[in-house]
Amino acid sequence: MDKKNKQIQENLRKELNSNWDADDGMDDDSVRKSPLGIFAVELHKINPVVLERLTFFSALKALPCWELDCDSKNLKQVLKRIELSITDNMIEENLHEVSTPIQSPMKDCRYSNTQGAADAAGFCAKYILSKDPIDAVYSLSGAEVVYDHVYTNDNYREWLIDVALPIAFEKATISNAELNLKSENSKEYNL
Repeated sequence: MDKKNKQIQENLRKELNSNWDADDGMDDDSVRKSPLGIFAVELHKINPVVLERLTFFSALKALPCWELDCDSKNLKQVLKRIELSITDNMIEENLHEVSTPIQSPMKDCRYSNTQGAADAAGFCAKYILSKDPIDAVYSLSGAEVVYDHVYTNDNYREWLIDVALPIAFEKATISNAELNLKSENSKEYNL
């Protein structure tokens, strides 16, 4: 990992205990000044492809929460379309109709968890299309909500910084083993 990438990683690590919550109801200026906002804007300037991959990996990690509570396979299909866009460079064809987060069917205490997973995927697709780092912030924050509410012992933030980010910097594909690292409470996910 080069020096600039290492610095981005360390800057985010310093914000492990900060508030990472961001949603599309917040004003853009506040989102840009948040820890995730500063991180996403900086990473986007250096290499938006890395940020695309990171949001995708994060959305994949959030999928088990959706599957835990929802019978619908819609979110898995959204993630497959995102994967095709990233791996086969078929962006326009695959992402326009999935770039708005699907709505969680849950109307009870499971809403935040499932909607967080849906937001992670939908805003990932939106970021790939828009190239607006604010959409990447919403994606990363959506996945973080899942791990803040359900898999609280999963160390999502550490996983994002120590596992997913280096893989994204390499522009590599994340393996199921890497996706499930530090995932003691979550079921394994296979795309």
